Amino acid sequence: MSTELLIASHLRLANERNAVYNAEQAVEMIVLALAQSEAVHYSRSQHHQLDTMVRGLPADNAFASDLLDLTWLEAYATAFRYPRTKGGISDPPPPGKLDEALSKTASLLTRVADHFGVVDLSTSAHSPAAHSRPPR
Repeated sequence: MSTELLIASHLRLANERNAVYNAEQAVEMIVLALAQSEAVHYSRSQHHQLDTMVRGLPADNAFASDLLDLTWLEAYATAFRYPRTKGGISDPPPPGKLDEALSKTASLLTRVADHFGVVDLSTSAHSPAAHSRPPR
């Protein structure tokens, strides 16, 4: 592996892959929030396994089917976050597919926050959700 390829690969990941990684993380955090309301707990080994996590939610969870549409993002949680052993990087999802996932994730986050009582999503907020009722 060349040092130059590894340097370039890290910079490419910082430039292009950050969005898909952040989308995966956002979906994972949404699932974890919903899991709290459902009294569903995942082991640390299940984190990043979006498909497993979403399927662990009750079938009547109002957001489960929307989340299932985004489970393909799990491939970007860890395997595509770093250069491969020989220094190269895997291809990101097609731009249109990523844009759609980002849009769906943003919409889903807003809807889930609204469900729990219009949660203030600013990072400086310290107020709790208005309630913890599972979405049905």
